[in-house]
Amino acid sequence: MKWLPRTESALGFALIIYFYFVHFTFSWLLFIIGFLIPDISALGFLVNEKVGNVCYDIGHTLIGPIILGGLALIGVQHGLLAAALIWSAHILGDRTLGFGLRY
Repeated sequence: MKWLPRTESALGFALIIYFYFVHFTFSWLLFIIGFLIPDISALGFLVNEKVGNVCYDIGHTLIGPIILGGLALIGVQHGLLAAALIWSAHILGDRTLGFGLRY
């Protein structure tokens, strides 16, 4: 059943891509640049593996984008919504490829 979480992530990724590009018509350039930003959290590995795992997990859990997206919807802030969608797409894209949380 290893295919189930990856399939779920792939479907979530596809849905986010639809909303980002089709429904909201946000910028391609912003998406490409923003898509790589969560990987900055891997810099924690320069300290040691434990710090790296914590930093990576903080940057790759859906809690942050969900909070950011909620704040964006409450305040009708399209920039924050774009950031939340990009961040979520990054996380779900990683999970689709088999890169999960480090715990």
